Amino acid sequence: MVYLAGRDAQLLCLNGKDGSLIWEFWSDSSGTAADFGWYNFYNPRFIGEEGEHLLISNGGDASSAANDPDRPPGKLLILDRFSGEILYEDKIPDKAETYFSAMLWPNTGKQGEDLIVLGSGGETLPGAIWTFELSEFKANGMSNAQALIADDKKGFIQAPAFADLNSDGLYEMIVPRMNNGGLIAIDAQTKEEWWRFEVPNTECYASPIVADFSGDGLPDVFNLFARGEYPIYFNYIAHLINGQSGKSLYSESLTLNQFSSGNALDWDEDGADELLLIENKIFGAEGLKHAFRILDFNNDTSYYITEFKRGMVIYSTPLIRDIDADGLLEILYVFNPDSTSLSDTAKVAFGRFDLDLPAADIAWAGFMGTYEDGTYRKNLTDSTITTGGFDLNIFPNPTNSTLRIINKGIAIDRIQFFDLQGKAGNVEINTIGKNTFIDTGQLRSGLYFLRVSTAEKVFSEKILIER
Repeated sequence: MVYLAGRDAQLLCLNGKDGSLIWEFWSDSSGTAADFGWYNFYNPRFIGEEGEHLLISNGGDASSAANDPDRPPGKLLILDRFSGEILYEDKIPDKAETYFSAMLWPNTGKQGEDLIVLGSGGETLPGAIWTFELSEFKANGMSNAQALIADDKKGFIQAPAFADLNSDGLYEMIVPRMNNGGLIAIDAQTKEEWWRFEVPNTECYASPIVADFSGDGLPDVFNLFARGEYPIYFNYIAHLINGQSGKSLYSESLTLNQFSSGNALDWDEDGADELLLIENKIFGAEGLKHAFRILDFNNDTSYYITEFKRGMVIYSTPLIRDIDADGLLEILYVFNPDSTSLSDTAKVAFGRFDLDLPAADIAWAGFMGTYEDGTYRKNLTDSTITTGGFDLNIFPNPTNSTLRIINKGIAIDRIQFFDLQGKAGNVEINTIGKNTFIDTGQLRSGLYFLRVSTAEKVFSEKILIER
């Protein structure tokens, strides 16, 4: 199944094979969606034991004047992903609008449960970052949600990123700010500020990119900041930030509409990640053009890997995937082919080009990262889960056939295997004494999730299958 979300209550579920419509949340025949309290839908998350539900936010009245404080409150919903039926629904506690994709903060709630993260507010109105547990939302809505960060001038619009910045095995949350643009890193254990990075007189429309740009095995953070104030921006500032200290390692001024996030991958295969950025420029009478550029921070070099092409990329983050299953990576992206317009989004074209790079573990492959959930999880290794003084060893990872789990005393209730869309993988699971063997022979190469459930916690591990 394919899910498409957008403005005016557009939320469609399509058949992935033939593109036929399975269900739609709102049809034109039902009337104007805003008259019934439905606005923009944002990126959904698959939740539930087998990914059977969608967690999705709705809000943001595009027809409202910029400084009109009378905005409809944002909502959070849980839908049955097979039918579109609303299972749970509530409004944001501060009754503010939302333009924020609901996220899951891994293993930071009670007993290791993921926390839901939802932002409120907009370009001209205050808001907050709210956190609460899924079980609490089902029972009481957002009535007990905590405002982790609040701002009395502007809201929180762009999705955060999650990465283990302090090497404690948990994912810190890196939050983009609109007001006095910058980033705030929140410690996963204490929920307190780890570091704050500010870029005065800017606002932030791009989600952070996390990767090992320095080649030291530790995550760093890249982001773009728009100098000016909504709706007028003068130029755009790029910063590479040390993930541990929050200090700038590199900065550069860019001139033209850099709203989209970039990508990160080991382009030259030297062990350090490079930034892949689309750059927009004006070429006199020829108008607007765009090109892909590599920034190699580890070697202090920068170069274009494509020629400049007519049109510009305004709001689209490229996707890096092995689309045709040939073992090599491709880049897909969306751009505006009109070389005369800075902001026209009515014209859309798709671009693709092939890379002579093997389909490997990519640091940041698209919007919200490689796993489309905002988490940075590069450099897989064989792993050990410890709870209650007992261990669970999982290996080999990556694997090309059988994944083995050695249980050293953990009482396991359930073992599950999922693909990135939350669909149960076609695997055979056999347990013999303390050993569990998972036959992955029927699965295609790619990334999957192993979920191990005990009476106390649920653990998730990323598994790479390579053929």
